[in-house]
Amino acid sequence: MYPGAGGRYLAAMVDEDPGQQALETKAEKAAREIEDDEDDDEAGSPFDHPAFLPVLLWALVLWFGYDGWLNPEFQPGGESHEHVNFNRYGFAVLITFAIYNTLRALRELRSDREAGASGPGPSAGE
Repeated sequence: MYPGAGGRYLAAMVDEDPGQQALETKAEKAAREIEDDEDDDEAGSPFDHPAFLPVLLWALVLWFGYDGWLNPEFQPGGESHEHVNFNRYGFAVLITFAIYNTLRALRELRSDREAGASGPGPSAGE
């Protein structure tokens, strides 16, 4: 960095200067705090929300349920009667997953809300 004997002397002075070291420490600390703040401020994707999968599953449950039991084309005598079992079995599987994921999402949202309420907030001096 500093070529020659004079450079070594300057480097030794910089390394020994306690004020310089304190400034470097403060700068590193400030940089870490800025990085931490940036991580907290990033906007999440809607796909990251805990309720995304349950909402998608409930939409599929409605679709499969309608086609399995209510759609006149899939009732006996309709033109697509041979595929009605696919919709009925799919409805049963999807409603099971939808209930499970809804309960899991509600627990996650509740724990996030409780963690946010009891978490450290900004100090009054800032």
